[in-house]
Amino acid sequence: VSTQSSTRAETSARLARQMPMTTGGSRLRILFGFMQVNAALDLTFDVPWPKSFLNFIDFSKFVNVDFARIMTSFSPCHFQSSYIDTFYLHMGILPMIVACTWGGYLLAKATRPASVHPKMLEYVLRVLNLVVFVLYPGIGTRIFRLFRCRAIGEAEYLEADFSIVCWDAEHTVAVVIATLCILVYVIGIPCGSVYLLYKRRDALDEVGTVSILGSLYLAYERPFWYWESVEMLKKMLLAGGLVVVATGSAAQVLIGVLVAFGYFTFVVRLEPYEDILDDRLQACTSVILIVNLLVGLILKLDAKGKFTEFDANAMG
Repeated sequence: VSTQSSTRAETSARLARQMPMTTGGSRLRILFGFMQVNAALDLTFDVPWPKSFLNFIDFSKFVNVDFARIMTSFSPCHFQSSYIDTFYLHMGILPMIVACTWGGYLLAKATRPASVHPKMLEYVLRVLNLVVFVLYPGIGTRIFRLFRCRAIGEAEYLEADFSIVCWDAEHTVAVVIATLCILVYVIGIPCGSVYLLYKRRDALDEVGTVSILGSLYLAYERPFWYWESVEMLKKMLLAGGLVVVATGSAAQVLIGVLVAFGYFTFVVRLEPYEDILDDRLQACTSVILIVNLLVGLILKLDAKGKFTEFDANAMG
């Protein structure tokens, strides 16, 4: 039994080393995740950011894939649509990718020998995990912005598209669908990941688990197998969830600071990553995010603009 356990551990370790998540990929994901949050700061927090910092935010937006924005860049006239239409498109992208990927897998499974089926499934799940990682923050931002309205005169208009009147029939239907998307995407994806790993928490070093679900937990120490979901929820809060909390106020930015600082504290205290360099990199990106939000809080409180020049210099 001891020999079998040792062999199993060695095999899982070998597979783990072959996974992108444990060969430097985890550091890329940390940097990518930082940029995903940074790219949404101007959408989440109503702060008069300096122009130089807004340019950096715009540069960071490439990490949050927005298919509507990509198509508009090719032909602005043909792809103009309302925010609600873009919302429906964005919500349908993930199911379409999953359906196409799974359909391709089933087709290949029917035409390839059974010996390669496990390897094919492994690659499919890796691809889907990568797709979810890339699309998740952008989906949340798109959902929560649908709830953000501004009163102008006697009516309320959607801040993301002032041609849309809030709480009319079209917007109300979209809000209902957005609420369902919160349950399916925002809550469902991280909870689903935790559920899958929890069921296999005693078999995380087995070859089958490493091959199929390894990309969800191999970057973390075994007691913190669930940390990918914590990271997802942190990104969701800072990249969209706080849109509907104390909208437009300094309190909203302060809550963002507290969320970022709380996450930083847990990372420093728990060191959840397998590699200590990953822990330090995550701590460094968290500090940068906290500083950005603190400067944003100062800008928000500086109603008379006394510190505008200082803040512009501080933000680069």
